[in-house]
Amino acid sequence: MDIVDSALEKLCQRAAKDYRRVDKLYHADSYHCRNLSSLKLCRKCWQLYGPIQLDDRQTVEQTCFCNLPKNEEPWVVGGRFVKDWNQEYEMCYCCGVAAITSGSRWSLFYCEDCKQRIRRVNELVRRCLIPYGRHSIMNGVSMKGESAENPKAVAEFAAAVNEMNGRIGGIGTHKTRIAGKQVERFQLGMEEPIIALVLRSHGVDRNELKREAFIELIALVFGRTVDESRRFYEEVYGQ
Repeated sequence: MDIVDSALEKLCQRAAKDYRRVDKLYHADSYHCRNLSSLKLCRKCWQLYGPIQLDDRQTVEQTCFCNLPKNEEPWVVGGRFVKDWNQEYEMCYCCGVAAITSGSRWSLFYCEDCKQRIRRVNELVRRCLIPYGRHSIMNGVSMKGESAENPKAVAEFAAAVNEMNGRIGGIGTHKTRIAGKQVERFQLGMEEPIIALVLRSHGVDRNELKREAFIELIALVFGRTVDESRRFYEEVYGQ
């Protein structure tokens, strides 16, 4: 889900659009707002990096893909590992303006708004054409344990996983494109934290912003032009 929408809506209502005042003006969601005020967006891998606080208030460093340490110690809270890999936040793979939680094999690629649009498309084609996340089960790809001895079933499962991974790669291509576009649109400086982009996106029609990003995504997925994908969107969603 978009983890800071509720906070940002209230901030914008109070005309508090300066990210440097977020933590002072709205304490209820200060945990996420404070962390996003520390994270920056790498212009090479388009991942977030910087210091953040975990639930127990310990400060850790989220690194981007360009600077992943070889033997990084996993984050531990209360004596247990808290993530499958050391990542707390990333940006929505579809719209590029919503901050979402990450770091789990079960993490979604999208904010709530984009997920609902993607679910509608997948329901229409009756298959998981646009993957929801990294784990195969999230995307309807699985194999029963008793089928492990069946070469045909194993081959079919492997083919389905390979197809899924290829589609995830396509989503990643879109994520890179849309991230660059949103950075340019909202003039995010190299040294500005990501929350500056999120806040600025609340100064425009976010529904329209996310709609256009989704249209670009389905154009990539279906191999159609943006105009063709816009007509498809209007037929499906009636808007």
